[in-house]
Amino acid sequence: MLKREPTKREIILVLITRRPWLTPFIIEIHSLGGTTIGELRELLGVRTPIIKRALWWLQKYGVVEKSGEKYVINLEYRPVMDELKLQLCKQGRVYVLKLGATYFVITLRRTKITSYTAPEKLIEKLDELTTNAGGAEFTPKDLVDTLGIPYKLANRVVKTYKLLRACTST
Repeated sequence: MLKREPTKREIILVLITRRPWLTPFIIEIHSLGGTTIGELRELLGVRTPIIKRALWWLQKYGVVEKSGEKYVINLEYRPVMDELKLQLCKQGRVYVLKLGATYFVITLRRTKITSYTAPEKLIEKLDELTTNAGGAEFTPKDLVDTLGIPYKLANRVVKTYKLLRACTST
């Protein structure tokens, strides 16, 4: 059986789904057209070891290459990155990226980067419930009672929904 090389899009999608914490680095390096470690530290507000580790992973997969002092997105990945940016919502230090039927939410802190996912169908269900209730805000407890989903998932859905509404209102 012949194995084919993965496309650049597939490499980016696998990288982001397995290591969502790399998303802000990929997005910001692409947006700036290249950046140094110092510029990334200032822009993202995370510690240097985190930045160096992210750049190591991105270089390992060939997404980022070093050009002098700057790190730039490899030319072959730029069209994929342009497409990804259309699916991105950024609110301060929080990035929300929609891939397929899942929202990836990545939060930057100084010493760590956290991430979680929220299914698109639950976000849509919450939007439908909010619309039917005349715009009333739903709490995670309301979602647990209404949809019968675990509290942790309900909390993530409500947070993601609020982030997405903030993105569309600006």
